[in-house]
Amino acid sequence: MGPGTRLTRLFAPLTAGALSAALAFTLVRPASTDAGPGQRPPPDAVSGDVSLEGALVREGQAWSVRIRAVNGGDVARRCQVTAAVTELLDSPMSRVIRLPRTVWETGLAVAVPARGEAAQRVSVPARVARRLAATPPPSKAPLAPSAADELGEQLPDLGRTTLTHAVRLHAVCLGAGPVG
Repeated sequence: MGPGTRLTRLFAPLTAGALSAALAFTLVRPASTDAGPGQRPPPDAVSGDVSLEGALVREGQAWSVRIRAVNGGDVARRCQVTAAVTELLDSPMSRVIRLPRTVWETGLAVAVPARGEAAQRVSVPARVARRLAATPPPSKAPLAPSAADELGEQLPDLGRTTLTHAVRLHAVCLGAGPVG
């Protein structure tokens, strides 16, 4: 028996083992990487033991940025937070990655107690609020009937340009002393 015959005999079991391992991984791996329904999304910013979340909220004709800070540590923290409202003009079918641009930014200090949380609200200036109010909601318009019929479902118009706004946070949290 030559050396080539030994390799040929090993090839089939090694191939079967590799395919079995790949199949096992495919069947055992998690189906999705999101947190799942009812779970909180990851924080917008983290500084030490403090996690921060920001949201852009409409209150009648006015808009505001709401910031929630949660301290998981045993020491109270004072955080210097920069909150920015960003704007992104994009098309789902674009081959270019567009970056959001800041339309308004402000800084504020947030005191967070040990093992506690704090919330603050900052009003958005009228000029930015007008811009936010003029933003149309994302389109749910279906594709042309023939394309939607072929797919068996109603899909959004992928050729439409969308304008979205979001809050971006940056924070530096220190001990309980004064900030700034």
